[in-house]
Amino acid sequence: MISTPPWIYCDRSPVPEARPELSHCTDDFLEYLAQERKYSPLTIKAYQRDLEDFTGFVNGYDVECLQHPERIDRQAIRHFLGHLRERGLGARSAARKLAALKSFFKYLNRAEIIPANPAADIRTPRFPRHLPEFLPEDQALWLMELPSADTLIGLRDRAILETFYATGIRLAELTGLVVGNVSFTQNTMRVMGKGGKERIVVFGKAAGEALGRYLEARRQQGETVD
Repeated sequence: MISTPPWIYCDRSPVPEARPELSHCTDDFLEYLAQERKYSPLTIKAYQRDLEDFTGFVNGYDVECLQHPERIDRQAIRHFLGHLRERGLGARSAARKLAALKSFFKYLNRAEIIPANPAADIRTPRFPRHLPEFLPEDQALWLMELPSADTLIGLRDRAILETFYATGIRLAELTGLVVGNVSFTQNTMRVMGKGGKERIVVFGKAAGEALGRYLEARRQQGETVD
């Protein structure tokens, strides 16, 4: 009698593909923001805080969702927003967290980790919009005169203030600025903005003179200016 090979009785159905845990998905998303989208460290840190807040909520809402992100649905996210209201979080902060979740789940959907974005159609919480506050001209001029013109640090601070006032560039754009990207003949500077995108901004006479005095003072002290 011929015995039947044992493999005949084995279950040969395909093994379902393992899905990454929510924490792994979060790490991959933050890496994507840093490497592909070129977001600043501060922006990535804000996304991380918002996603950690959501993960903490999910842990108490449905722990199975931590292992199976595809189980997170629209209702879970709405409950999260309600949880934020109960904590006394303002509408503006809740809107920021919802925006982070929309981006996160959009990423997971494109990566085919989840079948759809559960946050896509959830309306952003409304919050009152206020006109931005600004310094009156006399206070702005007073601020410009505060740094001492007799020290290198004072000249540096005056150049920083004049550049901010003239161009409106971001702090990260200012700290990444190099002398080679400044044209004193055209009164323009090339800065690196969000997402690694370059843009040209124009500055006026006062900012140009403040920058020139600071760079000249550095040269006189024997520093290399580049």
